[in-house]
Amino acid sequence: MHRLLTCIRRFDQSEEWARHGARSCAEWLAWRIGLVPGAAREKVRVARALGRFAAIDEAMSTGRLSYAKVRALTRVATAATEARLVEIALATTGAQLERVCRRFRRAVDEGALSDVQRDWDPSGGERPTRVRTAEAGLVRIDATLDPA
Repeated sequence: MHRLLTCIRRFDQSEEWARHGARSCAEWLAWRIGLVPGAAREKVRVARALGRFAAIDEAMSTGRLSYAKVRALTRVATAATEARLVEIALATTGAQLERVCRRFRRAVDEGALSDVQRDWDPSGGERPTRVRTAEAGLVRIDATLDPA
């Protein structure tokens, strides 16, 4: 599966799919190898993500992570969280990891974890800042500022 995803990523980057009249790599995969369009889009998404996450890519290439686990991880991983998420994935089943990733995503979406968060230095350095999406697509910014 890792080899297939690597090939999909390279094919997607080359844009060879456009020479055949496809509008995207996923459309080409659905047409040429008979994947359901949703599954084709998901394979392209995961293939692209493996190019951004070296630890996840390495764990999958050595057979330590399954496609199902990688698919779940790449939905929520960031450069900052990738290593810890791989540790969790190696210690859980696929179903358990899906639940962890859903809860992680929900926590991020609800603002329990911030998109932007800095360590607070009481001596006057960096202040914590939280940015989150509120109702109706509005953005809420919580910041700690000096009274001056």
